[in-house]
Order: sequence, then C-alpha cells, then structure tokens
Amino acid sequence: MSAQLGDNGIPDSHYIYRPDGLITANDLQKAEILIFEVSNSYNAPDAAEKVFDHCKAMFGSLSMLLTLADNYAEATFATFSKLKVHFVLAHGNAIEHWSMSTQYPGFYAMQMEQRVTVPDSFADKNVFLQPFICFFMTLAAACEETLSVLAELNEEHTANTRSNGTQQSLTKLMDPTIIQLNKVKHAPIDTDQGPQSGPASPDHD
Repeated sequence: MSAQLGDNGIPDSHYIYRPDGLITANDLQKAEILIFEVSNSYNAPDAAEKVFDHCKAMFGSLSMLLTLADNYAEATFATFSKLKVHFVLAHGNAIEHWSMSTQYPGFYAMQMEQRVTVPDSFADKNVFLQPFICFFMTLAAACEETLSVLAELNEEHTANTRSNGTQQSLTKLMDPTIIQLNKVKHAPIDTDQGPQSGPASPDHD
C-alpha cells in the first residue's frame, strides 16, 4: 500500500500500511499475496476493530493487485483476471479467509472464501479440529494457485516485453482509488456502514 500511496502523492511514512502479517513470494519479485490481521485478543470480539481491519485490508488488497499489475504490466488481462490475493482476519473465536480479484477492468470483487471456529477445548477436538486443519489446507492450496497464476503472468510479461507486444498495459486497465484509513476518524463510520453486500446482491441485508 505504501508504494501505491506514494504513487498518488502521499509518500509520508506515517501512512505506511503495516499489517499484522504478510506472505510474499520471494521468487517472484517479493510479490505480496496474503495479508493477515488480528482484531483484538482471542474470544474478545471488538466490532469496531474488526470492521476497521476489514476495510483497511480491502484497500491493502487493492494495492496488492495494483502493484502486481505494475510488476507484470505486459501480461494479458485474461490471465490477470484469474489472480486472487488473500486476506485472513482473526477475531473473536473465529478466522475468516477472504480473497480479492478483478474479473473485468474497473470491477473488483472481495468475497469470503471460508470461515472456521478456533478450537480451544481438548474435549471438543473431534468437532472442531478437523475443520480447523481443513481451513489451513484450503488456504495453502489457494496460495499455491495464486503463485501458479503469478508464474504465468511473469512468463507472459517477459515474452511480450521482448517481442514489443501491442496489448494494453495492465497498469492502464487497473485504476482503483487507494486511500489510507485513519482509525480515529474512520472507525466509527466503518462500524455503522460495513462490511456489507451491495444493494443489488442477493446476500444484502
């Protein structure tokens, strides 16, 4: 996010987004593929903190997509549309896995992939342990798929750069608005207004 804020004329280090955790692909220009946020301590849910972290990670995910578009600007949008970046949020007694992708230029979709309860009782191991393990196996598989798409983007970018391809640059197709949220200013607004589905969504409350 700091790179994208800098590109938008906000280079101040005060605005650098520091997630609680980050997974990068060191073999692919240290591409950021997953953000991790923890909202408060275990089993102590804080609605304002959860929603603020969710909104913060949404802009972080947009920044990740835009930076990847910059890194592989000469790859095709058809391949880029297969790319998902990930966000994991721990809050209360649960962990959520979200992803963000772009299916069409200018359209960005963030969706919950899975949610699991964190087991805290040995007596309940037969109920909660298997779903907990499956959650992280599924998350690992999703990250592997992201790496596979990144490798494909890297190959396309390299080939098209060498051949002076004429397709439109991914950077020009990706134009999300990236902002840095301020917790004191935005947390009360975020708690009242999000996250929620759009009015046209069948899941809208």
